[in-house]
Amino acid sequence: MAKGRVIIKNADGTFVTDADLILESDVSLGISSSYQPLLGSITPPAILTAGIAATVSGTSGFRQQGFQVWSKTEPISLKLSVSLHMKTSGKLDVVEPAEALMAKAVPALSENGWGLIPPGPNILDILGDYGEDLGNKSQFLKDQGGYVSVSISNYINLSQCVMKNVIPTYNLIEDSDGYPISCKLDIDLQTLDIANSDMINGLSLTQ
Repeated sequence: MAKGRVIIKNADGTFVTDADLILESDVSLGISSSYQPLLGSITPPAILTAGIAATVSGTSGFRQQGFQVWSKTEPISLKLSVSLHMKTSGKLDVVEPAEALMAKAVPALSENGWGLIPPGPNILDILGDYGEDLGNKSQFLKDQGGYVSVSISNYINLSQCVMKNVIPTYNLIEDSDGYPISCKLDIDLQTLDIANSDMINGLSLTQ
């Protein structure tokens, strides 16, 4: 048995880093939906009539009004703790891969140095280039860039994620050039889409 390995790719299929990302703790997936009472704050005429009838008959309501119905589902969240280890160079094997991962969680500077290019899909491009009709979704997301895909061994495969949080912790021991020999990174990712059954059924890779 061995620790799992993590692969994180850019929207164009290239690796964010080709360094070995080794899992250092258990993997947590966040799957969450919210529910609300059947009636909520709305009282349709038929329900109102039934309520009046129930009151006249001596009851104060009916149990169906408290039935819970789906309200919303959140995107899938994924929390990872991975490590980088020096093979030949702390700079090449540890620091540069860590910086590449950190850069995916923050905006990039525009060419003129004044503007910011947000990570993940850009809402300005959505409104300006696509308007209300996004057309082909896969092409739209490819044009946007910024998102990543992540796979862990054969049991987790998530495409179109945004990297929300990256926390590096560098080893205090350095190589001869003054770079750390290892780094642990705590990474939080979230899918662009809300969770759905197809996404859950497609988590594991088919061999």
